[in-house]
Parts: sequence; structure tokens; C-alpha cells
Amino acid sequence: MRFIQFLIETRDQPAPFNWVTKATEQWTAIFNIGELSYRVIFEQDDEIKSKWEVVFILSNRPKDTSMYELTGTGNAFVVFSTVMHIIADFVSQHHHISTIGFSAQESSRKRFYDRWASDIATLIGWNLKVIDRGVRKYYLKNPKLS
Repeated sequence: MRFIQFLIETRDQPAPFNWVTKATEQWTAIFNIGELSYRVIFEQDDEIKSKWEVVFILSNRPKDTSMYELTGTGNAFVVFSTVMHIIADFVSQHHHISTIGFSAQESSRKRFYDRWASDIATLIGWNLKVIDRGVRKYYLKNPKLS
């Protein structure tokens, strides 16, 4: 499958998700794919209140693996589609946010996130800024507040 086809399919296959935390400084969404449970966590920056970081993790991974390690579950289409839709939903409920950031460290993840982050920016109508200092940081920037 060509990469562009993968990106198109990631938009069209989200799993149902639920917001389980909607606090001032943190929002958390959960979704399941089969027996696997995923969390998407948005945390507000301590100093710049309009800036948020997002991470997504497999909650019930084997204890001998890192929570940021590639999972190899074969669920990539659905996971990335769902995370995209969760980010879009979060943005639709937070018009005062100027920036959402996330990061990648592994080479394969960086290559995927380079295109995936651009696709998210297009989906939500925001700009993308990328900074690489070993760990690559992706910043989705609200054009109305940047």
C-alpha cells in the first residue's frame, strides 16, 4: 500500500471513543480495539495555558515493554484514525488553545509522524511547525491565535 493511501484510510476508520477526564488541566479519551485499551491524554502547559501536549498510549501493554514502544498489534489504521478524530474533537471544544504538541524519537515513528502531523493540521485547519533536536517535536498551531 502506498503511504498516501494509508493516510487516507487512517482518516476513515476511527474506533468509538469516550472522554473520561475533562479537567481544567487535563483531558483524557479512551478507546478499545478488541482486547486492547488505548488512552489519549491532553495536558495543559504549566506556564502557557493556551499550549497543550498530547500523548497516546496502549494502556494494557505487557509489563516488559515501554509505554512509548511501537506495539506491533496490527491496529495502526484504526489507532491513528481514532487519535486524529480525538484531536479534532478536542480542538472543536477548545477554541482558546494556541498550540498542541507531540513528539517522536524513533526514526520510523519520525518518518510516519512527519506526514501524519501534516494530515492532522490539514484536517483541523491549523499550521504545523516541526523542531528536531534528537527528539522531533510537532506543534499544531492555531492560525487564529498564533
